Amino acid sequence: MGPKRRRAFRKRGECTVCGMETTAQYLYGAQKRVCRSCGVAFMRHAKLNIQPECLKNPVQCEPGQVASRHQCRKCWVQRCFEIGMSYNDYVVHKSEEPEKAIKGLEIDKKSIVSLADFADNVTVGVHEEGENFFSMEKQFMLEESMHLHIYSLLSKLNLFKKFDPANLMELAQHLAPYTVWIILAYYVHRNGGGKIEKYNYNRNFILPHVYVDNTYYGIYVQVKNSLPWAPPIDWTNIATARMEVINSEEKLIQILKEYFFPNQSTFHLLMFLLFAELMVKRSRMKGDKQAQSKFEDLKNRILKEMETWYKSKNMSLQLMFAKVHDFLEFAEAQGQKVTDLRTFLKLHMDLYKMQNHGEEHLATHF
Repeated sequence: MGPKRRRAFRKRGECTVCGMETTAQYLYGAQKRVCRSCGVAFMRHAKLNIQPECLKNPVQCEPGQVASRHQCRKCWVQRCFEIGMSYNDYVVHKSEEPEKAIKGLEIDKKSIVSLADFADNVTVGVHEEGENFFSMEKQFMLEESMHLHIYSLLSKLNLFKKFDPANLMELAQHLAPYTVWIILAYYVHRNGGGKIEKYNYNRNFILPHVYVDNTYYGIYVQVKNSLPWAPPIDWTNIATARMEVINSEEKLIQILKEYFFPNQSTFHLLMFLLFAELMVKRSRMKGDKQAQSKFEDLKNRILKEMETWYKSKNMSLQLMFAKVHDFLEFAEAQGQKVTDLRTFLKLHMDLYKMQNHGEEHLATHF
């Protein structure tokens, strides 16, 4: 057996601020010893930014005369400042860990604006009745070029700088269909400009051609109007799948688990939500503030989970997915708009697969 280690302990003494006998430390820039109670009180005072008035009572204004909770707050704060404690030290101390946890998640404004401009240039002036209508063929063509654009954007983020280029390209390809659909969902509302005005009050503002009619025929007509260049088999499959989603909440949850939580999918979902948030902000559609708030809540929830993972450095990434059901319940609580968007993202992925693997895959999938 090795030599016994001496137990470490702190000396007890009087706190410089309150005068009480207690274990003292050097907190928030203090040049003299301060008790933990005063440190916590100073932290709370800094957070609330309280401006107390002096009690002008010698017993309460002098340290050590009465219990700390009965002392004059004005004089107590002044003594904190006199020994070197400062709000700046509190702010640095408080924000040090969270900054380390989410460092690299920020998107450079110039880079993200370039994506928005790219989307704007593609979709501005496109109308359903015009010759430049954004067809399914154009969607697939855009996806081929979009993943290169996303790769360029992601490579500038600290979070992705250590990624192998091949892996980063794979991530960009994964995001491309989502990003294209977001662009269409928030910009192609111009396609509905020629629609009969009476339908406007009944229109889902996230997807412009989605009305409240949830019958099979109603959904089939919606899909046909939204994707006029797609083959009829697409309209049938989408309408069938949409009815299954409406009639089965468990199937929806299974779809979300499959498409939104594969390996490293928290990163995928975070980037998707950031793109979605950007498109909501740039949308001219009514109600965009409400949608922006919903996506902001989702993004913050995921950022919080990622922060926990970063701070616990040795934690396996797979352990982050233990709260998958919690994520899904939270998303469901955001309302039907988020559910509709996620459902149609999944359907768009089916169309994307069919384009690459043939109609057999989609037919067997349903």
